[in-house]
Amino acid sequence: MPASAIGIDFGTTNSSIAHASNSGDVELVHFPQTGGLTDAYRSLLYLEQEREGGAKVTKSWTGPEGIERYLAAETKGRLIQSLKSFLSSRTLHGTEVFGRRVTLEDLIARILRDLREKAELQLEPGFDLPWLAGPCILLERKKKPMTVTPRVVLSRRFILPDMNQ
Repeated sequence: MPASAIGIDFGTTNSSIAHASNSGDVELVHFPQTGGLTDAYRSLLYLEQEREGGAKVTKSWTGPEGIERYLAAETKGRLIQSLKSFLSSRTLHGTEVFGRRVTLEDLIARILRDLREKAELQLEPGFDLPWLAGPCILLERKKKPMTVTPRVVLSRRFILPDMNQ
């Protein structure tokens, strides 16, 4: 019997996860959104700054939850979309979020961690999503035009503490 498998498509606009069971059936993971479920998880990050106990705290949401939070916010925070498109840049390494420097990799890892956590809720018990998917290994050109080396491996960042701190 073939082993159960997961396919992850981390896209610039939308991401999705498919599960192939031991029987060979393939099913897309569905994510909650207002009015039902979707199999397209928006690859975006929404951040707000709030006061908690006199201190400013950055809160973040991704995917459909990020969109809903953004639309409902009276005072808009920062909505970041199409992060994947910046990964090929040799000059962009991060951005300022409410006065704090955040790397591009950490922003993307936040989206991927939520994607992973929400998918794991629907998978068969004991099934662990892989720590690494192909699109998470990115390449950049070094001094020699034909030489490519890994720029970043996001796999370890799936388990980093939440940006909500």
